[in-house]
Amino acid sequence: MRAEGASSGERLRVGVDRAACRGAAVCVRRAPRTFSLDGARRAVAANPPGDPAEALRAAERHCPNFAIRVSPAPVRREESSSP
Repeated sequence: MRAEGASSGERLRVGVDRAACRGAAVCVRRAPRTFSLDGARRAVAANPPGDPAEALRAAERHCPNFAIRVSPAPVRREESSSP
């Protein structure tokens, strides 16, 4: 699952590898406005852009199963055009 989020002007994409997720909920503790666990106790991106970039990167860094990926979001075409 991928979701886009922005904080501090930085646009990020958050990915969850649900096959790798084991429900440790480290991401939920680090970035509670972005991540939650579903009924199968697998992480999902709940409400981006809910947390600051630092919290999203901490969730990625501390996930024991390396199931979280945070990367720059692609620039949308209308955002890249100059007025």
